[in-house]
Amino acid sequence: MIDLFLYDLKAIDPEKHRRLCGIDNEPILNNARRLSSTGPQIMFRTPLIPGYNDSAEDLALLGAFVTSLPNTHPVELMPYHRIGCGKYETLGMSYTLHEVDPPEDLGGYREALIEAGVTLVER
Repeated sequence: MIDLFLYDLKAIDPEKHRRLCGIDNEPILNNARRLSSTGPQIMFRTPLIPGYNDSAEDLALLGAFVTSLPNTHPVELMPYHRIGCGKYETLGMSYTLHEVDPPEDLGGYREALIEAGVTLVER
């Protein structure tokens, strides 16, 4: 039996998700709804990428999605980092986020989600 699912949500807006990840997020969101309805613990994890998925609208969509689920699940905000750059180079792939600086502070993002009724993972 699985006690906890770690579930990444990179963007709720379908167009933004397609631009960031190259695929549609409808199956991802539908699977999250289905999984939530079955009752296991889920921790949603969202990497915050400045200029890509950190706007007030992005946070509002994330909050609305998570709070619309059949059960309550916490969200872990994860600041963007460049740790994966070397992996892309090793695989001969282009890494498009070289110019993105990690966010300095997650306080405002956390406050926006708390105001939306989201339970956050404390780290």
